[in-house]
Amino acid sequence: MASRSGRSSLVVVLVLVIAGMLLAYAYFRAKDATTDPVPKTFTQVDAGVAPPPMSDEERAVYVKEKIRLEGLEIGPNMKPGLDEPVPGLLEVHGTVLNDGDRPIDRVFLNVYPKDENGEVIGSYVENVTRKGGLLQPGQSREFKFTIPESKDYAGTFDHMLN
Repeated sequence: MASRSGRSSLVVVLVLVIAGMLLAYAYFRAKDATTDPVPKTFTQVDAGVAPPPMSDEERAVYVKEKIRLEGLEIGPNMKPGLDEPVPGLLEVHGTVLNDGDRPIDRVFLNVYPKDENGEVIGSYVENVTRKGGLLQPGQSREFKFTIPESKDYAGTFDHMLN
């Protein structure tokens, strides 16, 4: 009988030890979650984890502060392999750069061609990141798209990123 009682006591002790370890683990996990002084940002997340999505407001601020254009031009849209323009079309081309620390999937370029008097004669919008997926931090991407040609276009334009 003593050996049966001894085994029962041993089982009870083992169950109590395991339960205590589980409670201690749960306590320290909960404590770490509530006392972490630095909230996790995307740059602190493992590279294999998708970034948290940006709200429209966050994306607008990020584009304004972290995205830039280089070499933005509007000119004739040339036929492939020929030195001849496509009638009725202009080509908008340049490079978009992500100088921030987050990937972004949408950067809209608004182009406003002007006439000889400096008046805007059209408005065209294009997502310049649409080809190639996310624009990663530090990455640049060339883009081009076409807009209708206007006889009033004087070769000047305004633009805006959003």
